[in-house]
Amino acid sequence: MSVRNQIESHIRQNIETRVGDNTAWPVKGFKLEMEKYNIYQDATGIAVDNHSGIEKLKVDGNTYYVEDGTDESEVKDSEIYEVTERFREFLDKSGLIANLSAYVALCKVYSEIDGAIEQMELHPENNFNMLFFTGRTPDAMIRFPGEYNPIEVYNGTDFLNERTDKYDQLMDLSDSEDYHIESSPILINRRSEKEFKDELLERNVVVIDTDYILAYSDIHSRYEDAVKRLNVNSLVHEVPRFEAANGDMIDGYDYDVSEDGDHDYSDAERMDALRPPEDMISDVDNLPDDYLKRVRGGVQLQYVYTLYRRATNSTSTRRAATLVMQETYNNILRANTAVDRDTALQDGWDDAEDQYDWLNQMNKSNIIDEADNIVDEMEEEKILTVPQSGKISPRQATHPAPTFSF
Repeated sequence: MSVRNQIESHIRQNIETRVGDNTAWPVKGFKLEMEKYNIYQDATGIAVDNHSGIEKLKVDGNTYYVEDGTDESEVKDSEIYEVTERFREFLDKSGLIANLSAYVALCKVYSEIDGAIEQMELHPENNFNMLFFTGRTPDAMIRFPGEYNPIEVYNGTDFLNERTDKYDQLMDLSDSEDYHIESSPILINRRSEKEFKDELLERNVVVIDTDYILAYSDIHSRYEDAVKRLNVNSLVHEVPRFEAANGDMIDGYDYDVSEDGDHDYSDAERMDALRPPEDMISDVDNLPDDYLKRVRGGVQLQYVYTLYRRATNSTSTRRAATLVMQETYNNILRANTAVDRDTALQDGWDDAEDQYDWLNQMNKSNIIDEADNIVDEMEEEKILTVPQSGKISPRQATHPAPTFSF
């Protein structure tokens, strides 16, 4: 049996059990559950849609898998209907803690490399009149030399693609030719389609897939029964309040500019609570280690991409070398251990050459020598490390867009 057939068989057996035992089963809940087995949501959807005995039925805003002939009243009378409504409430109430969690993670990364990169800044949720070409307020914002990097956070169940609202929101935060502003966003989300990530990367947007739904402890405890009933508890990470820079214990409502949290901060008080970044990281260990490593990897990777954008007026050798470094850094982010420096640069050259035909006309030796110089620069900037002679690795980071397999 092929891998694809194994996957589809696994999906169909599971949905038959869920629907047979419960009258109905929420589509979003089932697709999330299958992600535990590293099955993408689109694969789950196709497999169930091709199942002749299962159909979809929308009831009060939620879509359910049901057996053929099941009507709306049967679904509303089922126990799983109440569970699904509670799960939807749980998701609605959990969004803002993800914004604060992302900011705390960014504060950790910032505190590690601040000073090593000149002109780097980090700001909590606000527009600060910097992105005056858009009315959208990012959930946080990094500033690297020469450009802004607004942060957008998504904490829901959707498997993001370019048909979702999030795509348009990221485009609203991207470069503005009219105002000559360089703006290259970063998206922190649970999981997204490869094509979505590739399309956004073409527009200088880096996507970080965390694989977590983050939930504030008090909210999670109230809805934990529903989360467990849908078999998705392993995808949820519970976080408590975070200690702010001013010593207050805060949650996502205190962080959000449009909500009134327990502290009901004025604008000035809110800034005192959230800055400086190095005073926001006392509770960073409450975040999953792999979440933090992926955020770190995404931020550092976006910085590597800025090298090419800043090399516009540089020599062709420098520009080519920054492209080699992009591929090199992507590769070492995916490696589990430090990689031989010469091998990493050679692989980076090969991958860059496959993508950019004009590199064939360049002097390969000169380009790799310049890329080697960039490695030294990035070590000083704490974007990568040289743990032992002849080897390099990203600094405490993994790739923000990990690959998955069944």
